[in-house]
Amino acid sequence: MINFNDIHSLIILESLEVKAPEAFSELLAIELEQRKLLLAWLNGLSSSPIGRGYADIEIDKEDAISSSLKTRYFIEFESERISGNYVRHFMTYQQIFDFFNDRDTQRKRVQSSVYALRRINKDKAYLKDIKERGEGWAFERVKLLAERLQASNDSENEKAD
Repeated sequence: MINFNDIHSLIILESLEVKAPEAFSELLAIELEQRKLLLAWLNGLSSSPIGRGYADIEIDKEDAISSSLKTRYFIEFESERISGNYVRHFMTYQQIFDFFNDRDTQRKRVQSSVYALRRINKDKAYLKDIKERGEGWAFERVKLLAERLQASNDSENEKAD
């Protein structure tokens, strides 16, 4: 457990090696651009794409980087709508605390929400296909894909023998 009262300066990778070794290891495994953004959030800064002027730091391709942090590394953060489609991203104090002290729970929570959103998007695509091609097509497609899956599983089992 990290004690935030012991931190009297910016959170940097080197300081985490001693004070939060688990967080240090995780940050080392994250790609450089994602690591920079996460460190900014852990220091209480907000981010947005370049040229917006409403966040503490502006990063090229910030939306893609923040999305990657959520979908690949299951980092929890907030998105605040500023105006129109303009959004800034940041971590709340609780999210920062959870990152350092309850990472497994945070990871599971974010992973669950990411997978739920993916399921919703897939279901929308299925509904669109059903509307465009009909239920009969959808049943035949599922049957075809199930047969392919079974065939690939059978060939994998044969290789293992």
